[in-house]
Amino acid sequence: IIRIDGVSTKGMGLAEAAQLIKGPRGTVVKLTVLRPAVEEHAENEILEIDIKRGKIPLESVVEARVLDDGIGYLRISDFKRTTKEEVRGFLKEMDDEGMKALVLDLRWNPGGLLDASVDMSSLFLEPNTLVTFTKERNLETGELKEDMKLYTRGGPAEPMSFPLIVLVNQFTASSSEIVTGALQY
Repeated sequence: IIRIDGVSTKGMGLAEAAQLIKGPRGTVVKLTVLRPAVEEHAENEILEIDIKRGKIPLESVVEARVLDDGIGYLRISDFKRTTKEEVRGFLKEMDDEGMKALVLDLRWNPGGLLDASVDMSSLFLEPNTLVTFTKERNLETGELKEDMKLYTRGGPAEPMSFPLIVLVNQFTASSSEIVTGALQY
C-alpha cells in the first residue's frame, strides 16, 4: 500500500497504516497499491481499491475437516467467547461426515479466555469433571491452600467413543495448556 485515502505511507509503520485504514463501519477507504512487475521487462502496476469498512469476524477455528480414513482435524487458534459454539458446530458436521477419530491441533495457540478453556473442555468431558485448579501459598507460613477449582459444565458435544489426539508445541500456552491437561488427565 503506497497511499491510504491519499495519504502517503512512505516511512509509516504498520500500526500507523492500520490506524488510517480503520474507521466507522460502512464507510469507504481508498487504498492505492503498488503491484511490482512479475516479469523481467514489465512495468509496475498501480491499483486503486475502494474497500467498505465492516466488522471482521474473528474465529477461533482455523481449520476443520475430515481427512482420509475418517480422521477429523480441528485447528484452534485461540480461545474466545465463541469458541465452544464454533467447535460444537464443526464436531457435529465432522461426525455427520463419518469422523472415527479426532486430531485437536492446539499448536501455536497462545490461549485466551479462561472460561472459554473450561467451555472447550466441557465439549469433550463429562459434566462436573475438574478442568483446573489453583493453589495459593501463604507467604508467612509457606502453607498451600486451594484458591480456585473450575469444573466442566454441560456435557460432551458428541458421544466421545472415538480416539482423540491433541497436538501441542512450545507455543501452546495458557488456556490451551489447561484444555490439554484436562483432556490428558
